[in-house]
Amino acid sequence: MACLSEKSILSSKVIHWLLLGIIIISFLLCICINPSSWIDTPSRFGTLGFFITLYGVLFAAVELIRLKSAAIQATNAAQNIFKQINTVYTTRDISECQGKIEMAIINLDNGLLIASSNLLSITRTYSQIFTEEMNQEDSRHRLNKSYIESYTFNPSSINTHSSPNVKLTRSALLAIASDLAALQGKSNKLMEP
Repeated sequence: MACLSEKSILSSKVIHWLLLGIIIISFLLCICINPSSWIDTPSRFGTLGFFITLYGVLFAAVELIRLKSAAIQATNAAQNIFKQINTVYTTRDISECQGKIEMAIINLDNGLLIASSNLLSITRTYSQIFTEEMNQEDSRHRLNKSYIESYTFNPSSINTHSSPNVKLTRSALLAIASDLAALQGKSNKLMEP
């Protein structure tokens, strides 16, 4: 970024020198073409003042353009940093959620209940990450979330892995884990330099 700003400063100096050269050449041409603009003191001050003002206005315009460019670069850099920070937080949330999914699957495999707090955390994280998909009626993300939310404890079927509710919950947890792993892989790729 230091090279970019040095390059920008160098090009700005070149532009300013070029503008000054053009103004001086225009000034000399004006005197040659219209000698009456340099006859007496008021004409000289008026002509000289005009060209100095013109150079000042052009100088300010170049600086404003440069300032706008710098502001745009700063905004883009801030947005990139925000995206990276957001990616770090999302990756952390995904990792935590995957751990809770693993515990929930272990509980189902062992015929135990899944803690309500784990189910709540899983659905909350899943809903936050796949917000747009949750709003679509035919979304598989929405279907997975509904299976998790409809999970209930049935003492007569929890010890058997053939319970439809346990099967649906288990398959939804595996699908959620897969979705989160794919998203985490994509996020990790974005973080690479």
